Amino acid sequence: MKGRFVHATDPEGMPRTKAQFPQVDYHEDAYQALQDADAALVCTEWEVFRKLDWDRAGKVMARKLVIDGRNLYTPQAMREKGFEYYSFGRD
Repeated sequence: MKGRFVHATDPEGMPRTKAQFPQVDYHEDAYQALQDADAALVCTEWEVFRKLDWDRAGKVMARKLVIDGRNLYTPQAMREKGFEYYSFGRD
């Protein structure tokens, strides 16, 4: 199947966002949101994302690509786990 699909999870933002973006598939579980994902875009600093098990996440993702908009993770650690890793505002 071709196209772009957005799967999202956010413990605080989903109730407000669902009405504005009904075309997004929302998940309570982060690992369900990452199932077969080509990339993970991290946009919030919630504790659930700080403690995400990236070894587990990498096993369910189609491509191990993380774009970290909050600099939550260490680039070296993510690369050691086999991820393509990009973050913003770092030297």
